[in-house]
Amino acid sequence: MRVEITQKGALGSEGEHKVGDIVTVKGDKIPGYLINKCRPIGRVAVTNPADDAAPGGDKSPERLALEARSAELGITVHPQAKDETLAKKIAEAEAEAAKGGE
Repeated sequence: MRVEITQKGALGSEGEHKVGDIVTVKGDKIPGYLINKCRPIGRVAVTNPADDAAPGGDKSPERLALEARSAELGITVHPQAKDETLAKKIAEAEAEAAKGGE
């Protein structure tokens, strides 16, 4: 595999490689001394999502239901918020709506 040096301090058996040098390494893994100091060049494997992947990716049905309900109520939370946090916000909004409807 060929890699391009992108950071200073990449020491090889021949000494320090300069930024921009193209180096050939054995195998298909970047050696430890080059980690975070180079980028692979040439052919790189790309993984594409499956064509039949479910909408929402790897979200659980419960999470999708919580997100749908929060959208109905106009609640916005960070996308990485936990399900429990989202459920609490929904419960608070529903309680507030129930008070307003009395």
